[in-house]
Amino acid sequence: MQDRTSLPSWKKLENHALDMKSQHMSELFKQNPKRFEQFSIQLAPFLLDYSKNLISASTMDMLFNLAKECDVEAWREKMFSGER
Repeated sequence: MQDRTSLPSWKKLENHALDMKSQHMSELFKQNPKRFEQFSIQLAPFLLDYSKNLISASTMDMLFNLAKECDVEAWREKMFSGER
């Protein structure tokens, strides 16, 4: 299995993370007044709020691309089917 840190999608995320470090949370909320709605979800009694993390829509796209490149969906199916 290939080292995930050598994948193109990982490298792209690393560079993006460096760019995001220069962002300020208050500015991100000013730029996107619907940030909370965009980056949070309510699941029964649980609230998952990612809005207060240094992420963007691009971050999420890159994370999904990394998951695809790592074949996370197939690994999830194997796990739920009991495969080892």
